[in-house]
Amino acid sequence: MKRQNTLMNRYLLLYFCVLLFMPIIDTTLIRARRRVAAPGRVIERRSLFVLWLCIGSGMGIAAGLKKITAARIGLASPVIAVAAVALMLAGMIVRWATMLKLGGYFTPHVEVGGGQALVTDGVFRFVRHPAYAGILLVCAGIGLTFENWLSLAAAMAFAGTGVANRVRIEEAALRGHFGPAYEEYARHTKRFLPFIL
Repeated sequence: MKRQNTLMNRYLLLYFCVLLFMPIIDTTLIRARRRVAAPGRVIERRSLFVLWLCIGSGMGIAAGLKKITAARIGLASPVIAVAAVALMLAGMIVRWATMLKLGGYFTPHVEVGGGQALVTDGVFRFVRHPAYAGILLVCAGIGLTFENWLSLAAAMAFAGTGVANRVRIEEAALRGHFGPAYEEYARHTKRFLPFIL
């Protein structure tokens, strides 16, 4: 039992270190790149709060569901730890690639204009919303750390709800700003997962 607790503490420390990088690098990239773009028109701010509220609520519920032993993921803790960290890192890399591609046009709010062009290359060649796909990958990794299928499902359901709300608002803004060009792009590109979703 003591060895299992020590092992779990090491994994929690690993998850914490991985997650600590995300907001630090996000903030650094946004601040560094924001200066190079002309300011756009903020369309909406509330969905960002809803997104983080959904993610936080999902993680809280996921933590509570962890106690249901019947839904325990039947893999060794080291395997789950590696898979969880891999998902988190993959999500962060996809998100950061998106931020770098958009440069100063990546903002925390739904914002268009300021000379912004429709970006359809780089990570956007594969999916329309790679930053949100990255968030979903990170949430899947976090959900997996609870080592419980119900916890993972709750984490993904809540994160998915927040992301879906945000994407609905963002796509309406993009369609309004770019018109037929965005419609054409949307017809040929999935939202989050190439060729599937």
